[in-house]
Amino acid sequence: MKEKRSDIFGFLSLWVGFIGLLNCLVPIVGLITIVFSIIFGIISLIKKERTKWKAITGISISFTALIIATVSIMISFIPDASLSQVDKPDWAPEEVYKYGYPVKHDDVEVSVDKVFFSYGKMVHTYMTIKNISEDTVQYSPNDFTLVQNQGNEKGKRISPVINSDPRQLNSGELEPGEEISGEIHFEFPANNSFLALVYKDEVYIDVTND
Repeated sequence: MKEKRSDIFGFLSLWVGFIGLLNCLVPIVGLITIVFSIIFGIISLIKKERTKWKAITGISISFTALIIATVSIMISFIPDASLSQVDKPDWAPEEVYKYGYPVKHDDVEVSVDKVFFSYGKMVHTYMTIKNISEDTVQYSPNDFTLVQNQGNEKGKRISPVINSDPRQLNSGELEPGEEISGEIHFEFPANNSFLALVYKDEVYIDVTND
């Protein structure tokens, strides 16, 4: 009778730990149950009971729940790569991405690593294209266009300027897992209106000059 009564903390640690695991993503409730499960388990171990498996299992489950809750919180603080609806003009699609974030489209992952302007009319984008498929993929600077939200230029697509600049991204192909970086140049008025780099007429990446 004494052993059965003294093992109550191990029993509580185990079952409260299960409850904490099931509710680990629920704010406050999950944390409270996890903490109580750990406390009950520690009390059971301190009492040096002959059967410790319930306390150890309860503590293990609670720490697992705590890790899951922590990872969930960390993920929630990751910045959203897409712009809000108020940040883009009416003609832009529902999803417009901020530059500096990789964007997946079909077999490739595209990211604009840097944007710079020169002489008030040249827009230079430093790109990285990565093959995320299991097949060889083709790429070309002509897959990209630039579009702006201003006056007569509103919604007008501009193709890249192809020149002999050694930093320029030229056409080619990528093997699975391979990536390439380079610049794509556009002759376009550089100002503070909405400016988007468009990949294959589907992916819009905001490159506005702030």
